[in-house]
Amino acid sequence: MARKTRVIAVANHKGGVGKTTTTVALAHAAAAAGKRVLVVDNDGQGNASTALAGAEVADVDTPSMSEVYDKDVPTKTAEAIVKTRRKGIDLIPSGFETFDRVAQAITSWLAPYGVLAAALEQVKGRYDVVLIDCPPAMGYVTINALVAADAVVIPTKPDSFSHLGLSRIVNQVDEVNEQLRSSNPIPDPLVLITDVDARSTKRAAGMADEIRAWAAEAQIPVHPDVIPRKAVIGTTTEQGMGLDEVQGATAAWAAGIYTDILNTLRKA
Repeated sequence: MARKTRVIAVANHKGGVGKTTTTVALAHAAAAAGKRVLVVDNDGQGNASTALAGAEVADVDTPSMSEVYDKDVPTKTAEAIVKTRRKGIDLIPSGFETFDRVAQAITSWLAPYGVLAAALEQVKGRYDVVLIDCPPAMGYVTINALVAADAVVIPTKPDSFSHLGLSRIVNQVDEVNEQLRSSNPIPDPLVLITDVDARSTKRAAGMADEIRAWAAEAQIPVHPDVIPRKAVIGTTTEQGMGLDEVQGATAAWAAGIYTDILNTLRKA
């Protein structure tokens, strides 16, 4: 029996805001709830691939997102899927050093913005959740993710540069809705404030308040909880583990936030 799949893109125009951490944490939250998950590493840096399947995935001679995007290498999406260390989470690796070269050639497709959506249609019924980790740029691969997505989460740090990236990705979502998805627009993205340093609480809180005020004016939802800058969050991501798999109150509390985010996005 085919599953009802929810495709969630994790995107921001700015790098270093926690996109991969958010993607991996949401994947583990879904797996912990008994869902079948596919993570699509849509970024040439391959951080989600490394986190979930280890650095050796770069050396595995199997198809990846590079082949999915390569018009000259016909590839079935299922052929690019690999297992991760956790039951319930599958992965399409980025392709690493070949990804950016292939991504630049997406324009050769007749419908360059719908490549990923078409690829996911081949496997969507196998999964409850598909999570797309996007690069920090508004190129063709990010637009492909937005065209394919049912929901979007935008991680952002509480600083002015990240705030600028936030406004750009929101504008990009609006443009995709107007030009490419007018009959089926993406719901308003969910903003997630990440990497909040307790040592600079006053400054971070002030910037977080500015982001919330901007979002309220733009009628964009912001998750009520923030993700703190805690070693356990970064460490579990790097080790490919879920916060539910480690001990400690901070891990349990953060795991609860990601579970709530996932539930919110699946209903969006």
